[in-house]
Amino acid sequence: MAPNLRPQLASHPTDLSMAVIPDHAYLTLVVDTHDGPVDVDSSMLQSLGLSPATAFDGALEWLRDQAGPEEVLPVDTVPGMSFVQAAAGQTASRLAVLPSMLESPPLGGILAAVPSGNQLLCVPVDSVGAVQALRVLAGAVGTAYEHATHPISDQLFWYDGAAWWVVHVDRSEADITVLPPHSFFERMRQVASMDLVRVAGEA
Repeated sequence: MAPNLRPQLASHPTDLSMAVIPDHAYLTLVVDTHDGPVDVDSSMLQSLGLSPATAFDGALEWLRDQAGPEEVLPVDTVPGMSFVQAAAGQTASRLAVLPSMLESPPLGGILAAVPSGNQLLCVPVDSVGAVQALRVLAGAVGTAYEHATHPISDQLFWYDGAAWWVVHVDRSEADITVLPPHSFFERMRQVASMDLVRVAGEA
């Protein structure tokens, strides 16, 4: 495989892309050059002698090698929220491997936002306090998306431990409405129960 073939997150599919969250986030491929990343299409991949499956497998392997918990840093002003600071670039592409970047998977899953190609925000749902961070995240992603050079999505996403779900965010001039899937509320009930057990144990 070409050693500088890298994954990049995009808002729409191309003739050579892999869905991370259908209709919202797709991995494409780029080649790193001295002048910056260059998009890879099917004909370029063919000239490299690579199948799409092999190319994406190699790019994801590189991503997993590069990404790790040390890249997930707390947002000082919002308890419970973190951002990804990718040392090797391709920040938003970390969405594809985000669950493996956290040291321990939270019971409530992971909320995430990718407003632009160089931003990935997340909230591990390990207590009911994450709901407050969710509200802040919904507001932050809209502002970041509006000002992004390479915008990806103004919506939120939730990883339930097995798959990504869209958390719809409706915005009006007066308010922001967040509409998680029904399964999110079911999971939050479990998280709340664990919170009660934890509090009882500390009493």
